[in-house]
Amino acid sequence: MKKFIYLMVIVFLSSCVTPKAGFTSVKLCQKNYMGDDWNSFSESGFYAGLEFDDLDLGLGEIKLQPSIVYLGGVRDLSQVHAPIQFNYPISEDFQIKAGPSVGFLTEKPMYYKSLNLGFDTGLSYKISDKIKLESDYSFGLSNLSDNEAVYRDIKVNNLRIGLSYSF
Repeated sequence: MKKFIYLMVIVFLSSCVTPKAGFTSVKLCQKNYMGDDWNSFSESGFYAGLEFDDLDLGLGEIKLQPSIVYLGGVRDLSQVHAPIQFNYPISEDFQIKAGPSVGFLTEKPMYYKSLNLGFDTGLSYKISDKIKLESDYSFGLSNLSDNEAVYRDIKVNNLRIGLSYSF
């Protein structure tokens, strides 16, 4: 009976979930305690996750699409990122996307908070019936500084470029 239930869960998830993966570039911006200048650096890594089927909101062509991704391979800035984007088709193959997101740093450096609220925007292009090329940018809105005596303001932004495959 357990095997049957597991099989049903797998069949259900495969019908409403699309895997996605690709390249990410994470940008960290820090303002020191004096508040004079922003220091920033970028690191590259990967992302992998799941995109759920579009939810019809009754707003015409606008759909809601939640997803969850892991951004990894980036020193001290790996995170679980969960955007909820509104999708609008601008043609048969192109969509524009925008919406809020929440991220949780999995490797929190000293003097950092782990909760990262943000706003995501992006484009997707349907290459075939099963494959989509996606590009998203996440603007970190939260101040991640846990100690203003060291850093007055810390923001984390990320760019994601990758593919999704639907079964």
